Amino acid sequence: MFIMRLIFNLFFLNCLVAICYSQSVYKYPEKFDNYYNFYPEKAKEILLKDATDKNRNAIEWHLISSVYEEQFEFDNNSVYTNWTEYEVYLNKILKKVVPEFAEDKKVEIFISSDVSNNGSSAIFGHIFLNVGLFESIKDEATLAAIIAHEAGHYKLKHQINKDRYRELMFRNKNLDGSMLDGYLKSSQRMEIQADSFAYTKIKELGLNTQNLIDYFQDNSAVYQVYRYDILYKYIIKASKLSNENLDAVRQKNYTPYASHPSDYQRILALKQTQGNCLNCTKKFFVDSALFVKMKKSMLDEKRKKLFETNRYDQCLRSTFKEYLIHPKNLKNLYYIIECIRRTLFVNPKLKQEGFLTQYIQDSELNDYQKSILHKPDYIFYSFEEYETLKNHVFFTGKEKPFNSYEEAFHFFVEEALKLNMNEANFSKALFYHRSQQFDSCNAALKNYLKVENVLYKDFAQNLLVSPKKIVSSNKTLIIYNCSDYTPYMIDYYGQESYQSNYHQTKARIKENQTISNILIRDTFSNKIIFINELYGNKPKLLYENQKIISALNYLYEEDDFEVCRKIKLSKNYMNEMEDISALYKKNLLLFAPEFYNYFKELGIGKLFYINVFNAYKYALNDKEMTNNYNGYYLDFNKQRPYFKKAVRQGNFRYQKTSEICKELNAFLYEE
Repeated sequence: MFIMRLIFNLFFLNCLVAICYSQSVYKYPEKFDNYYNFYPEKAKEILLKDATDKNRNAIEWHLISSVYEEQFEFDNNSVYTNWTEYEVYLNKILKKVVPEFAEDKKVEIFISSDVSNNGSSAIFGHIFLNVGLFESIKDEATLAAIIAHEAGHYKLKHQINKDRYRELMFRNKNLDGSMLDGYLKSSQRMEIQADSFAYTKIKELGLNTQNLIDYFQDNSAVYQVYRYDILYKYIIKASKLSNENLDAVRQKNYTPYASHPSDYQRILALKQTQGNCLNCTKKFFVDSALFVKMKKSMLDEKRKKLFETNRYDQCLRSTFKEYLIHPKNLKNLYYIIECIRRTLFVNPKLKQEGFLTQYIQDSELNDYQKSILHKPDYIFYSFEEYETLKNHVFFTGKEKPFNSYEEAFHFFVEEALKLNMNEANFSKALFYHRSQQFDSCNAALKNYLKVENVLYKDFAQNLLVSPKKIVSSNKTLIIYNCSDYTPYMIDYYGQESYQSNYHQTKARIKENQTISNILIRDTFSNKIIFINELYGNKPKLLYENQKIISALNYLYEEDDFEVCRKIKLSKNYMNEMEDISALYKKNLLLFAPEFYNYFKELGIGKLFYINVFNAYKYALNDKEMTNNYNGYYLDFNKQRPYFKKAVRQGNFRYQKTSEICKELNAFLYEE
């Protein structure tokens, strides 16, 4: 089986990635490296050993919010492990910019899989830089400032102070606005202190800060709903931050009840710290070539992550801008084509909507269904991007190559085929299959199969012979996921907010055998995977299942559950509500064909995904306050899925796990 998986992965890599220029890609390992295990159970024993009634709540809060939560980040694939080349490089920068940490082994940098433009530091010294952070960073000087900022949080013990404040808020059931405001103001002071620490460090190294100023401006709160005010950016550039326009920056950037100071304040503090530093000229000081390579890898990884977690709008925007610069890059074309196809697969009503305009409030674009090509400034995140690409022929030409999403799909498919990217034929076939244009679908499949080495040969042949019979196996894969939470504070509106309770998720493994005994009738027709057994154990297998779960959550919404419920109640419902029944023209494998090979290898023809939500009042107390569950049952040869969810009567909000599984068992074998 391992050999089959290896062959498939190499095949996929050759078909999709090798056609592009070389890069350093991340691959989730088969086994979890124990280097990234920080043993939260030992920390629990040590901290609780001398606990008193007075401080026990505080210790429990600390355990769940810091100890277990940080371990969960590693175990849950939220942090890349064993990306050695870049980890070593980033830690070199750390030790140069903050030399007092050179011998402190607790202070170490890791790369987070989060695609947002941010970084963070943990209470024990670990620094996390999001993969999405690197797109906006132009040089090592800017990167060094961000690293030093996060190191400053650790050195100044900010995380400990934040935990104490939040634990106080957690215990205060009569939380008022002044307490929350006090917490946020405290947070802003900590950010300014960390900035000051960082600015002093980069000044000592003689690092140039102009790109850091640009970084703050380009990622400021001026950017709202995918748009920068380009004219405003011109004012900032032309004025060189005069006092008059700095006031405008302050007004634009300031947000009440924010956890961070405004970018106006941060730029002012930077200028004051740096002063007239004549020696601050260096932009690179470790390895400029490796920086460029890492930035490219991070951007590739960000788009891959966006695509694999079904954030197609963000992936499409980012990749479209890259396509404008590199129109012959086949990976860019693949992402664009598949992002459009999968978006329309879930929401066919977007076909005639303007390309990349569905979230933009602009009457000219919306009323006349014009594409983003008519007002490209909406997609640029920075002044530099706008200046680089504003004269592209797509934007300056009177005749636009496409307007709607459907037109864009066909345009990019043809561009890909001109470059002999045969996988575009399969995307084309799946597009026609979704709209039940089977003649056009078959024509595209035949063109696709003319080439011997294709990614989805078996899948394409099956669709060509029998469009409705996608798989031959009847075996059912059951994916069982439990999501455990603990209320950790009372929010501004007096409601309890919840945080993942990794302690309970790990402890729940002891129930897995009981669950398996109830849900599995025989191992010949069923296979079960427990997500909590994969945490910190099998990263690659965990990620395969995480992608499936993400796709299911994107593909099927609450409306699907409701339609399914009504169909079961009324035999005539489908005839009465034909427009709603169109929701069921969905199939996971047609939506995301990369799962076909995975399920075929396992011999799977049906999928039953179970997600159980559990909430606990206290982190270490195993008394559950409430629980709930959803179940998704899919037969890959049928268009319509079935859903099962908990129906609570009155105040009944809790069921034993065995009771939940008996209900799910009855549903599974009833269908």
